[in-house]
Amino acid sequence: HFTIPIDNASQFKKINETLISEYEFKKWKYKFIASIETFYKKQPYFEEGMDIVTSILHSSFSTISEVSANSITACCDLFGISTSVKYSSQMGNSKELKKELRLIDICKQCECSFYINAVGGKDIYTSDMFFPHEITLEFITPNIAPYPVQGRSFVPSLSILDAIMCCGKDYIRDNLLSGYTVEEA
Repeated sequence: HFTIPIDNASQFKKINETLISEYEFKKWKYKFIASIETFYKKQPYFEEGMDIVTSILHSSFSTISEVSANSITACCDLFGISTSVKYSSQMGNSKELKKELRLIDICKQCECSFYINAVGGKDIYTSDMFFPHEITLEFITPNIAPYPVQGRSFVPSLSILDAIMCCGKDYIRDNLLSGYTVEEA
């Protein structure tokens, strides 16, 4: 868990409107990198993990959503996953819609016939919401398999960075990325 310094924090701002505090971020970045180095320096894939951390943190971005997208893209690149990342804020009418209607609109714009949500969305979305729009709703649940760590106990669902530092990209790609189940709502 970590927080990035932002300007004028507000729970009413959208993630793509939440600006990173440029001055505070510069100081924070070096402290964050130092803490990652301290915690992970003895892990076997430390250099591989630090390469991704520094490439993300030294990228150009101004909002929290850009940091998130850069992180996702960097991980996809590392694992050889070719996919495009789209910002929902740049997709037509969806900005004015709320909750499932926004997701349905995005699915229609992307010509999707199914939508896969994290398992936590079961409390929010039902198949009845998506069915009239000819969209199948599914939920994905990761199967958290323990992976080798050195000098401490395995902590499930800690972070992708932890897995990279401890196991490396090849182990993750070959053993962890396929560990999930998808079920229809």
